[in-house]
Amino acid sequence: MPPIQKVAEFSDVQGLVADMVPPTNTSGVEKSLAGGDSALRVMIVGDSMTQGQEGDWTWRYRMWQWFQEHKIAVRFVGPYKGTIAPPRPAAPAPPPLYGSSPPPPGPPDDSGGYAKDVDAGFLSNCNHFSVWGRAAATDKGLIQEVVEQYPTDLMLLMLGFNDLGWWYSDARGAIESIETLITNARAANPNLKFAVANVPHRSFMVGREDLVESTNLFNSLLPGLIAKVTSEQSPVFLVELERHYKCHPEGCPAAYDGLHPNGWGDFQIAHAFSDTLMKDFKLGSAPLKVPARDHKSVVRDLPTPSNFKVFSSPQGVTSTWDAVYGAYSYELRVSINGGGPGFSGSATQANRWDARWPLEGWTYSLSVRASAGETIKSEYTETLSAVAKPELAPAPRNIHAETTEAGLIITWDPPTGPYTDSIIEYNILYWEHDPKGPAWISSAAFANPPGVISDLDADKKYRIAMLTWNANGEGLPFHVEEPVAGKSKAAGAGESKAAVADSNAAGAAQQVISEEKEEEKEEEKEEEKEEEKEEGQGEEKERDAGQVRGQGGLGKQADRQAQRMSLRGRAPLFMAVGIGIASGYYIWTPYFEEKEKLKFRLQLEKEDADLGPGLVDVSPAKLPAADGAAAATVNASAQSGGNAA
Repeated sequence: MPPIQKVAEFSDVQGLVADMVPPTNTSGVEKSLAGGDSALRVMIVGDSMTQGQEGDWTWRYRMWQWFQEHKIAVRFVGPYKGTIAPPRPAAPAPPPLYGSSPPPPGPPDDSGGYAKDVDAGFLSNCNHFSVWGRAAATDKGLIQEVVEQYPTDLMLLMLGFNDLGWWYSDARGAIESIETLITNARAANPNLKFAVANVPHRSFMVGREDLVESTNLFNSLLPGLIAKVTSEQSPVFLVELERHYKCHPEGCPAAYDGLHPNGWGDFQIAHAFSDTLMKDFKLGSAPLKVPARDHKSVVRDLPTPSNFKVFSSPQGVTSTWDAVYGAYSYELRVSINGGGPGFSGSATQANRWDARWPLEGWTYSLSVRASAGETIKSEYTETLSAVAKPELAPAPRNIHAETTEAGLIITWDPPTGPYTDSIIEYNILYWEHDPKGPAWISSAAFANPPGVISDLDADKKYRIAMLTWNANGEGLPFHVEEPVAGKSKAAGAGESKAAVADSNAAGAAQQVISEEKEEEKEEEKEEEKEEEKEEGQGEEKERDAGQVRGQGGLGKQADRQAQRMSLRGRAPLFMAVGIGIASGYYIWTPYFEEKEKLKFRLQLEKEDADLGPGLVDVSPAKLPAADGAAAATVNASAQSGGNAA
């Protein structure tokens, strides 16, 4: 996950209506739910699960097929026609400044196409009102004008997940938003009919137990709301989406990422809606049939990327390739000097990749494959290499962090030297100091000092790193070694904690941080106890036994240090905070990758006493030669998906 960049929130949904496409397919007919010569006007209202990504069939298409199968004349209405298109490839861009207002939201992107085999009849009749990230809390303020612009007989409504997943409200608040949406839609058409879906579960996410509970509560409350608002003039019926969509905390085979429907899931959602239309609205004679999971109608073809290139660039190393239609993202195998991928992300949504925090002279070897979720992948391309030639600015000098009752004040001096003539801004990475486990990083960008961060918790320790953005991208971060203690509001006047660091200190960019000694001793005792248990079982004794004996226990020492780095984010300062390869800005360094190198580094530590206790030179020249190009592969995460629908 990238850092949580702190900016101002959007003010409201005002202006979204003005960005909607003017009507292009209104039929001009009167209401006609029971058949006859007039087409039934259907508006499908939803979020990302309904809009879909480029190359998707979408459940909207499966509904259109169901209407065709049962010879029901239908006209899909709404301001949008397409799916969301993939992002265009671009060079790295600096984050917005802390506290700044993001640009006003433009019209939602619906420029993406559908699966190549969809019926041409659907492409001329695919209008909808479904947008990535939408919540009922947003659409309730838009729906009246949308229905006025696009006269509708029947609304298929599938909203609520984002209300819960992105904390717009709790379950009761989401129910209230659904009720308001229905009320406002009726203001435009008092005879409007509604088929309202409950909220599907997603596969379990660590730390989001609340999502399971709030989904269950929302779904338990929805039938009562429907009974309350339904009427003979404007009936409202429940769609049992949770029951029909095979997606639960224990697993989600209907989705490509734990939430969003794959080709099989599209059929299941359409089946749930068609079941309600048949039973409650007396449309059609049977619900949509769901094919087998491996049926050819739901199999997505994904070719290997072509025109693959890897070359030196001002970002260090850049790779490009031709976009693959229907790919959600691309996964890269990255090897640096024959080893692991370092700190550069191994997945990207656009057909471009740039090295992150490279050092001059490093050799990057890459290959790429297209991905459409957790299980659909293309083959990898051939492996190509290039030498890093970054033109990036160094980190600021003389970084000083001081706490206030509200947060932190960070000051610094601008860096000097090459590539400092095009500095755009400085980014402060900060995270809660938790020796027992990893932590999420937030970041705040500033054009000039001081950097005042005002949203931190009192009575907690924070770690800080800083980097500089110039016209070419972000340079190597510098980590302030001493954790900064948050200040309680109950503290006496004038009390504060501060940390000072100079990023120009000799060897700073290539050192490993040493934590407090008392903490080290405690952890080592616990680790030794664990090792004794493992040795008693014969596990550690067999592994690397000869090497450990030959080095007088150095192997065990390296194991312990590697594990601490893995769990606590100890890493070279040019890594900023041990930022892991799998998740970008998640504090984590792979234990197995570091283990062998650390054995070698610990030997060097004895020779390099001039670096001071606990500081290890890990310059590329002193790393052991790699046995082979052991490239690491990291799959795309919820990066897409996360919670957002």
